[in-house]
Amino acid sequence: MTAHWSLVKHLLRYLNETRCLALHFTKNKNPESELMGWADADYTTSLVTKKSHSWYVSMFLGNPISWTTKKQPVVVQSTTEAEFILMNKCSKEMQWLSHLLTTLDIKLTVPMLKNDNMGAITISKETQLNPNSKHIAVRYQYL
Repeated sequence: MTAHWSLVKHLLRYLNETRCLALHFTKNKNPESELMGWADADYTTSLVTKKSHSWYVSMFLGNPISWTTKKQPVVVQSTTEAEFILMNKCSKEMQWLSHLLTTLDIKLTVPMLKNDNMGAITISKETQLNPNSKHIAVRYQYL
C-alpha cells in the first residue's frame, strides 16, 4: 500500500508542477492540410546497452499531434542505421495518421518526413540494398 500511495503522491506533485504547461494549437487558413514529421536519432547513447536514442514528432497544420522519444530496440552499427530505423517507425505513424485524417474527410497534401542524415535519406530512396546497408533487417525496409 505504501508503494501505491507514493506513486499517487508523485502523480499529484507532477500534475501540480506542470499545471501551467500546455500545447497551443494554431488555426491554419490553408485549404490543403499538411502532415509533416521530423525524426532524429543518435548513435549508441547508452554506454551499457549500446542502444541509440531516438525521437520523432508528427505535426498537423504546424501543431504537434504525435511524438515519442525512446531507446531503439536494437543495437545499430551506425548513425545512418539508427536514423533509417527511426524513419521507418515515423513513416508508419504518419501513414496511420494520414489514414485517420482522411477517414475524417480532411483533405491532405502528401505527407513529408524530414531527417538530417543524408545516408538514411539515400538508403530510403534506393530500390535495392547496397553492400553498406544489406545488414539492416528487412523489417526496417518499409520506407
